[in-house]
Amino acid sequence: MLSRKRRSLIIIGLFVLGVLLPVINKNSEITKVKAFASPFPNNSSPIVLNNGNRFVWVVNPDNNSVTRIDIGDERNFPTITIAVGREPQSLVLSADDTKVYVANTVDGTVSVISTATSQVVNTIKVGTEPRAVVLSPNGTKLYVANSNSSSLSVIDTKTDKVTKEIRLSAAPDGNIRPYALAITNDGDFDDNDERILVTNFLAQYRPNDVRPGFDDGKAGQVFIIDTARELLTDTITVEPMMDTGFSSNGSAIKRIAAGPSDRPNLVATGAFPNLLNSIVIKGNKAYLAATGSQPDGPVRFNTNVQSLLSVIDLQSNRDANLTTNMNFGIQFEPDKFDLQNNPLTRFVTVPYALAFKKTSNTGYVVSSLSNMIVQVNLDDQGKGSINAPKAMGDPGNITRILVGKNPRGIIIRNDDTRAYVMNYVSRDVTVVDIVNNKVIATVTSAPQPTDQRSQFIQRGKELFNTSIGPIFDGQAATFKGQGRMSNHGMGGCFECHPEGLSDGVVWMFPDGPRRAIPLNWDFDKKNPSIERVYNFSANRDEVQDFELNTRNVSGGAGLIRLANNEQDPMVANLTPLANTGRNPDQDAIAAYVSTIRAPISPFSQDDLDVKKGRKLFEKAGCVTCHSGSLWSTAIRDFSPPPAADRIKDGQILSVLKKVGTLDRNKTHEIIGTGATMGQPSRGDDGFNPSSLLGVYANGPYLHDGSLTTIDQVLNNPNHVGTNKVLSSPKKRAQLIKFVLSIDDRTEPFPLKK
Repeated sequence: MLSRKRRSLIIIGLFVLGVLLPVINKNSEITKVKAFASPFPNNSSPIVLNNGNRFVWVVNPDNNSVTRIDIGDERNFPTITIAVGREPQSLVLSADDTKVYVANTVDGTVSVISTATSQVVNTIKVGTEPRAVVLSPNGTKLYVANSNSSSLSVIDTKTDKVTKEIRLSAAPDGNIRPYALAITNDGDFDDNDERILVTNFLAQYRPNDVRPGFDDGKAGQVFIIDTARELLTDTITVEPMMDTGFSSNGSAIKRIAAGPSDRPNLVATGAFPNLLNSIVIKGNKAYLAATGSQPDGPVRFNTNVQSLLSVIDLQSNRDANLTTNMNFGIQFEPDKFDLQNNPLTRFVTVPYALAFKKTSNTGYVVSSLSNMIVQVNLDDQGKGSINAPKAMGDPGNITRILVGKNPRGIIIRNDDTRAYVMNYVSRDVTVVDIVNNKVIATVTSAPQPTDQRSQFIQRGKELFNTSIGPIFDGQAATFKGQGRMSNHGMGGCFECHPEGLSDGVVWMFPDGPRRAIPLNWDFDKKNPSIERVYNFSANRDEVQDFELNTRNVSGGAGLIRLANNEQDPMVANLTPLANTGRNPDQDAIAAYVSTIRAPISPFSQDDLDVKKGRKLFEKAGCVTCHSGSLWSTAIRDFSPPPAADRIKDGQILSVLKKVGTLDRNKTHEIIGTGATMGQPSRGDDGFNPSSLLGVYANGPYLHDGSLTTIDQVLNNPNHVGTNKVLSSPKKRAQLIKFVLSIDDRTEPFPLKK
């Protein structure tokens, strides 16, 4: 038996242990939480690292999968690939590295992957077209940006259930498309005292200030969400850059005529931040790498698209007025090449993502269309610079690193020695030594297509998403040292047609103000032989006609060429030759365009108001212009080129309809480019009827983009008539809801002619 003294000691010991265990457990939990709480802010990304810097996780949007790459010894890079939902775009690891959350855009879900089993263990339904996910600093909540339902879903990471939907508007609004996320981190263990930053993908008109065609006619938007109240508390306006450093020869909007080529009228150009694909926090500032849109004429590659690095002061929640044009100065560089003779003198085209080192003010911006990352440095104020030349003769000090095809994401290791770059089109990850700024490995994350047709489409996707394209060989001395798609990589299809859709910009074209058209309108997905006539003026009848944009707007040599690699001069709209079949790469672009899907509407096809609105759509006569599988009567009914008697002034008259939307009193209703710049725009013969496929996310509306809602479109009786349906508020609302519900799921009306 135990002695009384020993029993007393045991009792005392048990008592002490009983007192200390909760403290020990509590301290262990605190240690655990501290390990979870990253000292750095977080931002949405298609590529992430685990806490131990052992594994890279990356999405494969075209393969509907996620790949884990073991980066441990930097020799073998073994991979595991896990099937998820359709079109995964963003992912994040849970705070304890046990789960991976993946936003599946087409399915409207978040897949939950167990890192222990590498299997999907849960699927969470969220909003329409989720594009981005971000985790709170201590890992208690996951925020999901639903780009087509104007909202954020909040997920409790303990239960993996949606607890709230944070609305960015009273109802789903196609003008509000949350696209990228970042969250502050004040370093404590409370996730309810942070701010979520949400980018609106496309720039917007200011309230009561609709000015299509103006360089400052739109502005970027970043929404601020308070995590405690879980609601929108502020909207930051990201201002246009009033002087990009580039000048144009004249101005359509300012009525300044172009001067002669030897004595041009040099007019300073501005640009507004558009295509807000990402946002990153560094210190007390947030950084947005955006495509700068400069829509005023004359249209030309070296003024119309720029690459802006905008800065937000998080103390005041305002634009810090520290915007940099990352393209300025590159025009002063001589042609340079890497060891494989690839051209290095490339503009920073479509800056898609950005990441900073943890221990310095150095970062890297992903130039998506130019297939590279570029070093960016912040000064004491927080303004960014890529150290471009300041004038001709100044060598500058730009650090460019060529990566894979169409890079869209970057993550930097915690020790600041490596960066990992997600390349969308080449379906791989580039491993970069950012101490010596060199590529050390390329790891395949997903397989390329194997059948011939899919390979052909993939080639078209590559060319659509590049500003470089095939490098010149043989002759073509005029464009020596460049790719064919633009002048030194300064332009590409994606800039005006992100994901094949529309940038929402009204460009001052030779016909007048013309909104960029989403390309999901162009082909019947089930029968690609059904194709629309192109442009609001019906002046093109093939995708291949846009070879002329590559040459005349982007400054490239183009793809259609002679046997000696020089440009084929016989390329024109409509006549005298068809452009289809003249170059396999140009045909591949058309094949890719035929696959572009419509944005998914947040409105259900089974909604009772949508069903009633469908009947009203036909009753009101909307089918007169908007019927058939493409929801437009402008279907090409001939094999190019058209007969001469079908063309008048370069337009196919048979598809034009006088829809009553031309208003000569509008300041911007003028020709924007060419010898007749500033004269009245085209439109007297009518316009090519727009498609309504995916119209919810494809505003603004009309040829000149002057209306922002379908309700405004219905206010013009010259356009929509005077049917009594439109005078009934209830029926009008049902009609609008149906129109906004139209996407690839909607059964079309028979084609009217």
